[in-house]
Amino acid sequence: MTAPSDPAGTEGAWAALAMALRGACEDRHPRIAALGTELLSGPGEARLGWGFHALINGILHTPRPDTPDTPDTP
Repeated sequence: MTAPSDPAGTEGAWAALAMALRGACEDRHPRIAALGTELLSGPGEARLGWGFHALINGILHTPRPDTPDTPDTP
């Protein structure tokens, strides 16, 4: 049995994630603070695929896919 879809909960979780990434402390998390918006850019499928490639290849050897500059919603 699958859980029912909760668009309001999904949107709330997305908003919380976006706020956390964009509000990261520059002193404690400088790379996240610098790239918070970029971490959320592009469609979800592209972000997921990039994440898997980064885990397998390493982040330095995984180019960022061409994506639009505006964040996509989940």
